[in-house]
Amino acid sequence: MTRSTRTLIGTAMVALALAPPPVSGAWQSEAELLVLPVRVHLLTSGTTPELNSTLTGDEIRQVFVEVNAVWQQAGIRWDVESVLREQAQNEEAFPAARETGRSGRGRFRSILLEVCPEDQWLRGAWNVCVIREFPVPAGGVFFPERRQVLWSELNPRGQMHATILAHELGHSLCLRHDSGSPNNLMRGGPAQGQRRGAGGGAGGGAASPTPRDPSTATELTAAQIAIARGQAATGSPQGLDNSCRDGAAR
Repeated sequence: MTRSTRTLIGTAMVALALAPPPVSGAWQSEAELLVLPVRVHLLTSGTTPELNSTLTGDEIRQVFVEVNAVWQQAGIRWDVESVLREQAQNEEAFPAARETGRSGRGRFRSILLEVCPEDQWLRGAWNVCVIREFPVPAGGVFFPERRQVLWSELNPRGQMHATILAHELGHSLCLRHDSGSPNNLMRGGPAQGQRRGAGGGAGGGAASPTPRDPSTATELTAAQIAIARGQAATGSPQGLDNSCRDGAAR
């Protein structure tokens, strides 16, 4: 673990400690806590540095401690079932995503979709694949057709933010982008340091007029909590074959 990585993780922890999410009345007791299993896939690559995750198992578990601190307001917790280190696939096509991300979002998305192998997935539950960084300014994406999150350790500013992972997991719980409060976890539009129109979350909401700050965008509304808990209660991420109650997060 490099000194810079330790600093990034420490900075993220301090940010969350300074700006804890508000406590919501949407859930009232530990008995109502919804615990969701997630398997983490740390991808490796000997040819494409951007695909090569540098986190250890302990470090990614710490990231989920921070993710769960955000989702505590909704009475939802992700339980890391296991952490696997796996060889990335489709490595040769990944660098080309730099150009396709600018000229063709569909092709760019299809390249990202093929990065994480499925043979060791936790079926019917959550799978988070981790890479070092995206080839274009982005921090994460949720693929409903595979019920999978792809998250990068570094955002476009070279910073690590667990809130970006928390945001993408929100998409897996039927939450779409929100253009209201700048502190909303599901705030749409590019993150600070990210160009508008670059890759990012999979939600279909309107883009926000100003960049979101991942260090402070942690809040959820009562309506969002109700939607997220409704999907969480099913025990699996939303996919193309099941409809969210409000048609969110396509």
